[in-house]
Amino acid sequence: WRRFVCETDYYITLDDIVTVQNFVRQCQACKRVTSMRNERAALNIQRSFRGHKGRSHASGLRAYLENERRCQQAATYIQRTWRGYNQKQQYWFLLLCAIQIQSIVRGLLVRDQLKQEHFAATEIQSAWRGKSAVTAYQQYRAARAIQAAWRG
Repeated sequence: WRRFVCETDYYITLDDIVTVQNFVRQCQACKRVTSMRNERAALNIQRSFRGHKGRSHASGLRAYLENERRCQQAATYIQRTWRGYNQKQQYWFLLLCAIQIQSIVRGLLVRDQLKQEHFAATEIQSAWRGKSAVTAYQQYRAARAIQAAWRG
């Protein structure tokens, strides 16, 4: 009888141990499943957050690049306008300088021409006056010769 009681006690204890082990393993499995669910949930949350952060960053980057593009366009427009204005100013300055140089040269040419014409007119007048004086003197001498011959 004692052996029966010991064996029964042993099997009951063994059965209890197996039941406890089963329960412990079940609890560990539940904890692992819960942990895995939490981990998956954490991964999903992290993935969603990273996606949101990436989209936000991309949106901000797009806005930044758009702003940079607009600034580049504005700078290009300002530079183009300034260069055009500057070229027009240089053109008008050079045009006015050319006009002034032409005016000075034309004035010099006209004065030279007038000087030559004046010189030519003076030469003609001098020649005419010389010729007139010689002719008048010759007439005077001829008249004197005639008067001297007439008077005897």
